[in-house]
Amino acid sequence: GINAEYMGSSVKIVKEMMPSVCLILLALSVFSSAFPKLEKNNENINADLENHYQRALEAAIGDFSQSMYVHLAQTSGEENFVFSPLSLHSALTLLYLGTKDNSVTQQQLELAMGIVNI
Repeated sequence: GINAEYMGSSVKIVKEMMPSVCLILLALSVFSSAFPKLEKNNENINADLENHYQRALEAAIGDFSQSMYVHLAQTSGEENFVFSPLSLHSALTLLYLGTKDNSVTQQQLELAMGIVNI
């Protein structure tokens, strides 16, 4: 069977620990109710950053497309021409990702594509 002395000491330990356990549970309850707010704030911050980067990318591609069109219109010698600014930007982005940090090529591509604060 179960040793009565052992059982008595276990009950005594549980009774002594009860206030501490209650405080810990209360603290966990308070903190856990704060986490959704923190998580929601992080989601808002992430959404704001994502929107900022989305607008910056759209502006950079728009500026790049405009400058490429002007350059091609002035230098092509043809009245009509077709080009894909998104394809050009994508190819130059891949080239940019393959350049060494702080190289002249990287800096030139940053200027051409409107890349800032990377």
